[in-house]
Amino acid sequence: MNEENKSLKSSLKKSNSANSYPLMENIFLLKAGKRRTQKLLPWINLSSLQGKLIWIQNFLDIQQTFSTVVKYQQKIKTNRTPFKIVVLGSDVFITEILRSYVDILSKTQKPLELIKFYILPIGKKIDIALHIASLDSQYRTLFIHSNWKNLFDEQEKFTNQEIEFIVSSMDKYIYGGKYTTLLNINEAFLTIKGEDSDSLIIQKTIPFLKSMKIGEQKDFEKQNEHVSEPPRVSLDYWVRHQKDKKEIKEKDEKKKESKKERKDKKITKHVTLEFVVATPLRTIALALKLDQNELPISGESFSLLTVYTDKKRNLSSKKETKYQRRALQISKLLAKTLDNKKGFVVNIDSIDWTGVSLITIRPQWNSQTKYFPLAVFNKV
Repeated sequence: MNEENKSLKSSLKKSNSANSYPLMENIFLLKAGKRRTQKLLPWINLSSLQGKLIWIQNFLDIQQTFSTVVKYQQKIKTNRTPFKIVVLGSDVFITEILRSYVDILSKTQKPLELIKFYILPIGKKIDIALHIASLDSQYRTLFIHSNWKNLFDEQEKFTNQEIEFIVSSMDKYIYGGKYTTLLNINEAFLTIKGEDSDSLIIQKTIPFLKSMKIGEQKDFEKQNEHVSEPPRVSLDYWVRHQKDKKEIKEKDEKKKESKKERKDKKITKHVTLEFVVATPLRTIALALKLDQNELPISGESFSLLTVYTDKKRNLSSKKETKYQRRALQISKLLAKTLDNKKGFVVNIDSIDWTGVSLITIRPQWNSQTKYFPLAVFNKV
């Protein structure tokens, strides 16, 4: 066992003492073995926030950490203040934190009173941080710019000036982020099958904060380039009725109805689905970006963007666009592969899941822990 893991085990063991408070109500969580966070290690203690630094080796370490936080809070009967948990890393690390959070906190009472998260973006994939920046301009000013990113991308050690800049930015957020915004925790249920018929079928329920995308992301980085054949998917989604909030199902039958009638119904179509984004936060599709003001977003529904081949359009001319897109506010999505030999690729908060044959998306996690409490500078 290395020294980092020993330190974690020791901290967690001490926390079982009824009269000891080793976590000091503040902890820093970093992913062990990552070059960018490893580079930051010597300077974390320069932050004026007094807290315990915990290196995370694996998912079990995160589970043990949250269990310790819960036990600690339960021992304090009065004047409980939320734990400040500072997460330093990319979307992949934040997703690991989220999985453990919903697992441990779902078993406690009033979980939102226990923890307050501070996310410091370090790494290549920071879509969750980009969403926070869209909500909070001060957060965007501190962390969403090339200077912050380049500091961790470079191999060289930090200069004294860079160290001062990093620590100052951290402290401004940790002490200035006095408000809490509650990000919806969404639910993805996946059925994954192997490459052959004898392979085991795996089912997973995954919490996520920002987006779900179907299709190869690399195909859409450049809008005008040739794209590979997209996955063939049967898509069902439910559109919430605007007047009485009822959900109505429309069967795939030949009916003559007005556009207004069709707008508020569940639509089931077999299409060649090339890209789908479903998120309660905002709709993004890499090169195909939907204006956030086009569609009202509520905490009980998704904004859905579908991109598919328009068979009615003459595609012989290269100047003709090959795609159409439509946006709807939905409360549930179900996508199923039409190819029995292989599944499709699903990207959930920057993590790829391959061989997916079925996915169901809902805008609310299925336990009492439905929100992720995040520190921001202003009321959102």
